[in-house]
Amino acid sequence: MNDPRKATASDIRPDGDLNIVELENAATLSDALATGEIDAIVAARQPTSAKTSSDVIRLIPDYRAAERSLF
Repeated sequence: MNDPRKATASDIRPDGDLNIVELENAATLSDALATGEIDAIVAARQPTSAKTSSDVIRLIPDYRAAERSLF
């Protein structure tokens, strides 16, 4: 709070223009994912649409094994 913010590895900036808009038809990110309004989300928790929509799948199916392989 009292010191200038230092750059970190999580400071990801797009190479080009970025267009941020509000969700149009969905009330939640989970709904937007299920309807195709957005293509993907990165989150700490699984969206409920992963259990209710066959169109929502994990990008990395066996993510636990993938995580273990890194450490």
